[in-house]
Amino acid sequence: IKNSEFDRYGFKKTNHYISTKDYNDWWDEYCPHLIRRKNKWVKLLEKNGLYLNSDGIPSRFPVKSEEMSKFVKKGIPAEWRGRAWFSFVHGNERIKENKGLYEELVKQSIDLVNENTDAIEKDLHRTFPENIYFKNYTDPATNTEVESPMLNTLRRVLKCFSLYKPTIGYCQSLNFITGLLLLFMEEEETFWMLVIITEKFLPGVHESNLEGLAVNQGMLLLCLKQHLPDVWKIIMDNDREDCDSYDSNNDDDTSYLFFLPTLTFCTTNWFMSLFIGVLPIETTLRIWDIIFYEDSKTIFQICLGIFKMLDPELRKIYLSMNNRSSSNLSDTGNTSFGSVNSFNKELLSSELFQLIQNTPKRIVNVNLFIEECFRHDSSSFCKLTQPEIQRCRNFVISSRERHST
Repeated sequence: IKNSEFDRYGFKKTNHYISTKDYNDWWDEYCPHLIRRKNKWVKLLEKNGLYLNSDGIPSRFPVKSEEMSKFVKKGIPAEWRGRAWFSFVHGNERIKENKGLYEELVKQSIDLVNENTDAIEKDLHRTFPENIYFKNYTDPATNTEVESPMLNTLRRVLKCFSLYKPTIGYCQSLNFITGLLLLFMEEEETFWMLVIITEKFLPGVHESNLEGLAVNQGMLLLCLKQHLPDVWKIIMDNDREDCDSYDSNNDDDTSYLFFLPTLTFCTTNWFMSLFIGVLPIETTLRIWDIIFYEDSKTIFQICLGIFKMLDPELRKIYLSMNNRSSSNLSDTGNTSFGSVNSFNKELLSSELFQLIQNTPKRIVNVNLFIEECFRHDSSSFCKLTQPEIQRCRNFVISSRERHST
């Protein structure tokens, strides 16, 4: 793929954030890693009495273990991904339990027209418009534009999902999650994978009231407070004037979980699209490997990993802005801390927003990033467990219910 402008998944290799040189330098180092890892995967399968099918893909994977977890974190061979993901989330059990349901939904959705299908149609051609598999093409015989078969499949899956999950119907970003799944899975598998993602990994996030999204944002704030307290302080101080009800000196005050800080707008898409468009595509796929194997705790570990990487630059911007404000205010004789923090607040918010929004798009060195997220001597959040995340979720839900009354 080195001489092509597209990567192995059909996406453009370079963009505003990653140059051709950056991509090629990374790929030259990454390609041998992929070959080594696949050879090790084959040996792992053989050790567990498992082998490749005639299509070169295993039908089964080893049971969960510490060794298997390490293998997943170092990446699943791309051509195995769809089967691996579906195996990890027990997707075949869903199909067996609901035999014939997808075919019935397809029939019901053929002539379906409502606000969900209207929204789906609007988003279809916005889904990976530069990816070669989603682009329409010109029929040389008639010289007319023909819709990509992938878009037609995407339409069916999304319409069926809107029927099956009426509490969600259709929500923007589901088109991207579904589209990426379709690059690795068959149509019915993609449908059930989307159902599982919205139920297990992103509960409530795509529902019409977006309460699940607000809960996840609150959970991330709690995780930041515990594992990256300096980052948490910057985010909260940036909203000092907007969160008058929040008492920073009172550890029992959880009002910020209801009146979410402004900077949580930056992380909305981290949850809504499960990092698609937030991180480079290979980085996103490697993270999906871990999420579907480990559980939703991984989503928060990755969020924390991004903030950990941003930490030095966040502090630099924050301190620079406060020093500039202090200097300006001292000329007028005003040196109060609250005034200092509120001075040039819009500029500070803008700089922090741009940093959080744009820097993750440059994380092309996925091996280094994942190592930083899960190295035991590198961060406390690498030990985050699923029960801890569930307790965190329950706490945020109860706090938000309390503050809403």
